[in-house]
Amino acid sequence: MANHVPGRDPAAIALMVAGSLLLLLVLVFLITRLANFVVSENSAPPTAVTSPAPMPANTPDGSPATPGVSNADGGSAIRSGKRIVEAVCINCHGPGVLGAPRLDSHEQWLPRVGQGFDALLRHTADGFRNMPARGGDPSLSDDELKRAIAYMLDKAGIETPKAWETAGQPPRAQTP
Repeated sequence: MANHVPGRDPAAIALMVAGSLLLLLVLVFLITRLANFVVSENSAPPTAVTSPAPMPANTPDGSPATPGVSNADGGSAIRSGKRIVEAVCINCHGPGVLGAPRLDSHEQWLPRVGQGFDALLRHTADGFRNMPARGGDPSLSDDELKRAIAYMLDKAGIETPKAWETAGQPPRAQTP
């Protein structure tokens, strides 16, 4: 006769161990999902844009106005990089929310600039990691994004392509 001790069936023990491991894996999975959900709920941008800014009417000459602040003659002024940063970008890039490079941090901007200015513009326009597309303001044009990026990089002590600082702006009148 075999030495069989009641309650020590190898098949039952193997089944119990496999079931315990499966239960442990399910618990780990559920806890991980819950933790990711809580983190994503708490990491929403501090100021969410619920609707795009209204588009201004045409200028007196009939050409479409650029979104921005009205000037003295009732037309629409082109927003400067500084104005865009102060209105939109500062919310995350001022304090460095969710890994956003701070305005004044040369070191934090260097790796981003190292990818090239075209990649930086693409990430700004399309959104990248925690940054929403166009910084959360869908009314910003690519030229406005270039001006805002140029302003932020200037604040960090990094030189940008000169055309970015004036992108989309009419050429200045030359004085004789």
